[in-house]
Amino acid sequence: MPIVAIVLSFIVGLIVFFPFPSWIKLVGLIVSANALVYAFAPLVFGALRAQEPDRERPFKLSGGSILAPLGFVAANYIVYFTGWVTNSKLFLLVLLGFVVLGISYAIQPVDQRPPLEWKATGWMWPYFGGMALLSYLGSFEGGKKAIPFGLDLVLVAVFSVIIYFFAMRPGSILIGPVCT
Repeated sequence: MPIVAIVLSFIVGLIVFFPFPSWIKLVGLIVSANALVYAFAPLVFGALRAQEPDRERPFKLSGGSILAPLGFVAANYIVYFTGWVTNSKLFLLVLLGFVVLGISYAIQPVDQRPPLEWKATGWMWPYFGGMALLSYLGSFEGGKKAIPFGLDLVLVAVFSVIIYFFAMRPGSILIGPVCT
């Protein structure tokens, strides 16, 4: 019956929208989450360049060693610009994802657990923590405005470059075998 589907969709919609006072707040979270995903692309690019320099590729980006850190900075600006109100929810969801990972790992039989390679996540914790702190202290939506506008942009850029090169250390990002 269509009425059951309509009522169920309405209930699911209420649950999904409950933490957001408006549609624009949900869109802000989605934009920030997408920017966070895009922030990983320059890191993977740099790691592939470092770990697989001789791999045959159909296209080689000139200036990648400059463009990748700049791309990481740009993606982090987008995350930062959405403000603390949105980013507090975003980083809470990231933390929840790690909790779900831990639970799913714990309930798997020991002989079926893949290695987690925690060493390769060493750059992530300062990254998420630093972006959360900058958003909290920053001048955008819900931030404490403890860091004046302008200086916050410089701090996000400097922080991003430091994290980028921290993540590029050998073993910080592991590139597994590529399926062919």
